[in-house]
Amino acid sequence: MIPETPKIDSRTAKELYDQALNLAKVYCPEWNPSADEFGSVLLKLCARLGEIVIGQMNRIPEKQLLAFYDFIGMDHLPAMVSKVPLTFKLAKGGQEAMVPIRTRVVSAADPGVVFETLETLAAVNFKIKTAYSVNPWTNRHTVHYEDYRMIGSNLTIFGGDKTEKAIERIFYLADRVFDFKNPADITIKLSFNNKKAEVIDYFTRCFSDAGEFTLKTVAWDQTQKILTISIEKSLIPLVTINNTSDHWIWFRQDIPALVATNATIPEITGIVCDLTVYDLYPDALFFNDTPLDPKKGFYPFGENPVTGNAFYIACNEAFSRGEIFEDATIAIKFNFKKGTKYGNLKLQWEYWNGSKWEIFTPSSDTIEKFLKPASDDKPDGVVTFACPEIKTTTLNGIASRWIRVRITDGGYGKPGEYVQSNVETIIDDILPAAESNLTDKIKKLKEKLASVGISSGYTYIPPSFDPPFISAITIDYKVTEKPIDKYKIYHNFESRDGLIKQGAFNPFPPLPEKNPSFYMGFEEELANKSLALYFSLEPRLYGVQLSEISMPGNTETSALSRIAGYTWQYFNGAEWKVLLAADETDFLTKNGIARLNIPFNIAKQKLFGQELYWLKLELTDGTWFVPPIIRGIFPNTVWAENAMMIQNERLGSSNGQPTQVFQFSRRSLLQNQIIEIKEQSLPSGSELEILTLEEGPDALRTVANKSGDIEEIWVRWHEVKTFLASDSLSRHYLIDRENGQLIFGDGVQGMIPPALPNNIYAREYKSGGGKKGNQKEMAVTGLKTTIPNIESVTNADAANGGRELESITDVVRRAPHFLKSNDRAITREDFEWLAMEASQEVSRAKCIPEKEENCIKKIIVVIAPDYEDGCLYPETGLLDLVETHLKAKAFAGIREIIEVAGPGYQKINVQVEIKVKEASLSETAIIIDTIKWRLAEYFSPIKGGPDGNGWKFGQMIHRSETAAIIGGVAGVDSISSLIITKEEMGPAAAETIRMNIPLAENELPCAGVITVNIAGGVD
Repeated sequence: MIPETPKIDSRTAKELYDQALNLAKVYCPEWNPSADEFGSVLLKLCARLGEIVIGQMNRIPEKQLLAFYDFIGMDHLPAMVSKVPLTFKLAKGGQEAMVPIRTRVVSAADPGVVFETLETLAAVNFKIKTAYSVNPWTNRHTVHYEDYRMIGSNLTIFGGDKTEKAIERIFYLADRVFDFKNPADITIKLSFNNKKAEVIDYFTRCFSDAGEFTLKTVAWDQTQKILTISIEKSLIPLVTINNTSDHWIWFRQDIPALVATNATIPEITGIVCDLTVYDLYPDALFFNDTPLDPKKGFYPFGENPVTGNAFYIACNEAFSRGEIFEDATIAIKFNFKKGTKYGNLKLQWEYWNGSKWEIFTPSSDTIEKFLKPASDDKPDGVVTFACPEIKTTTLNGIASRWIRVRITDGGYGKPGEYVQSNVETIIDDILPAAESNLTDKIKKLKEKLASVGISSGYTYIPPSFDPPFISAITIDYKVTEKPIDKYKIYHNFESRDGLIKQGAFNPFPPLPEKNPSFYMGFEEELANKSLALYFSLEPRLYGVQLSEISMPGNTETSALSRIAGYTWQYFNGAEWKVLLAADETDFLTKNGIARLNIPFNIAKQKLFGQELYWLKLELTDGTWFVPPIIRGIFPNTVWAENAMMIQNERLGSSNGQPTQVFQFSRRSLLQNQIIEIKEQSLPSGSELEILTLEEGPDALRTVANKSGDIEEIWVRWHEVKTFLASDSLSRHYLIDRENGQLIFGDGVQGMIPPALPNNIYAREYKSGGGKKGNQKEMAVTGLKTTIPNIESVTNADAANGGRELESITDVVRRAPHFLKSNDRAITREDFEWLAMEASQEVSRAKCIPEKEENCIKKIIVVIAPDYEDGCLYPETGLLDLVETHLKAKAFAGIREIIEVAGPGYQKINVQVEIKVKEASLSETAIIIDTIKWRLAEYFSPIKGGPDGNGWKFGQMIHRSETAAIIGGVAGVDSISSLIITKEEMGPAAAETIRMNIPLAENELPCAGVITVNIAGGVD
């Protein structure tokens, strides 16, 4: 309803003078006015004159005021149409379909809401099979969801997704030297072709299938350019890596500080390995052909060793080293009980060379023919020798590689024997002298033997063997300077095999991407196809912290260093090429369609382990970036608007009378209609020049016959808001959009259309718009006509942007500000009203100049949104829209200091204790819920407040008004206590306020925690 006494302006002379003085400080900083200075006096006079004019304007009656607004061209703001992305699904088996422009689709919820597509769509059979993000800055990647047709996926692309993982960049090594059974000391030496001590950091983590090794040392020789890596007593199991079974070890490059730079290390020119295997048990032991059990201890040469006895030792792993490796050393360790040497004891070491037993000489022998005294803390002896090429043979039924040690002379003790002796000595030994009763008999026996000539005999001496006894035997072997045979590099999700002898190589190649990239893979052939991909994005809200990704070491986060673009690329079989695209997403900062024309030479490529057709978005130069969050990517999508296009509608015939009115078949007309009038003759040169300026080069259209003679002359007329500036030759008209009427001039102000039959045509106009077009997602699904090969249609995102034609009340409310500002942003009030005019989603605005030393440093316009979903924070797109609008209305000198921001919010917590009327005791729960609902509604920043029209920025929150809201609930008898708490939305601590709560000039309240308690008594 129109206010009873509308005012164009309420400022006084003093207010006008103060405002002018403040503006002068900005636009004329060199002027320093004083009270009596001429300029100050002149400003005061102008201010007084302005006050007189304002007073006169404010006294204009209502009807005259509305007529005045109409006279100066104050028109209703037109209705706005909602737009919606429509995704068309091909029928099963369909390969392509053509969706014509102006195809009509209706809402399933309200069939009266009609949308028309804005361009022709060539729908083709394709879908995104998979998608990946790769961030070389952090060496991480994300495998995104497989199906992009579902809303709510919330994929953070380029980097920073919650499912993001490190990219595996692995360097594998394998060789026969790693095939051993017992733990070994391993030393790997890598030679490089350039000096770079940082390579040590790339090899700090080493693994096998058994897990991660604990590295003893990692040392860099700057002079020799050799990196030495030592591993103690470890095993390297057999494992299959990328279809190759071997004993693999690998190094993983996953330290963010290193990989983030995507740096390369010097190339490897060679790798050798030193290996020492400890405590191998022999495969078999024999004394001659008798098997020996090492667990129980054994005599290596038997219990009665003699010349020719042999001790056989089999160990296929250790004794094969000499045949496989050039430099292998064997050490056989013995724990034994020493034997006793007999005669010229000689032991001979031999190995089987394939045809005979070959003698070899140990390089070190501390057993000393098993005669060395035992030691308590060390093996009794070690035999060390360079391993010869020992061949496999079968001994005693066991095939293995064998060595033996054989007694070639002497032994360990004597066998039993008879020794010739004097008879008397023999008798003395048999009959000791201690037996005196036999002395005479022994004497007579000796005499008797002597008389018959028996003077000597033989004595038997029993064996005296003392052989060595072995309680334990183990074998160590060592391989030195063994060149490593082969390697694998797992890089960029693919494995590559190589042989080190084939030349220098980089074990950790850099990723091919310089900047973070997003890949989409397709199975279908894409060559020569036009793709329309709709990107549905999660809105970026002011005040909501978004994740950022940044180059390593980057500390610069200014707008100039931010990445603000990307390139579309495709693979042509040899390299990635830039793909020209019509991308309306503003670098994925807002919802939009990317239209891609795929070249004929696109080729499949194996990426991420999948051979597909790939498209890539790679970020352009910059140092930091806020990754977009994608709700979904939808193919075969086209924009549609809530409007119906009517073409070639005949409105009627001119009768040559002034102020003729013609009716359109539809109302709620939108802008940019085309009205053509058939005339009798061609416009003059000057008239045609004006027409061209107003309507463009095609303002004149003629129809000729076959002879080339002009039969019809059609002229496009021009819409104006008022005929004030029109003369008798001005081809102008007015549009009443709400009622759907076309109005012409009276021949003085505005030309009268020539009187001809059927000469008034609306060649093209649109009807529609309004809030009813703001349909929810998945609601616009009804095709008005059947399209071949199209199965269905739907909208991935909600239709929005619809706005009703401005009401008279709103026109009157806006007009004074329009008059004062003349559509320019000068005063604080101008900025606030123009911000609200920029978009219907701006519910209120506050201009807050930021001063520094009496100068305006920045003009901050704070806006609060009015979204249907109740979101409190404005989207960054809305901020940009308002800022662009304000800068277009401001003077050039201040455009750069204009900044649009979102509001600050103060949570208001309420703790109240009430007494309930006795009659309402049974409704206590209802009363509590009602109080909470009323307070939540009251503290709504947009729709709450004392008058129910929302809060003003910085408006005081009065405790008394809060109490009135509570007391107004039915059933509440009284309030026992009321505590209001101001809690900043952030880490700041809460502040308890028992009276009124002040807010900063950029702040609005919102409901926090509301607690309602019932007092014990009832009044």
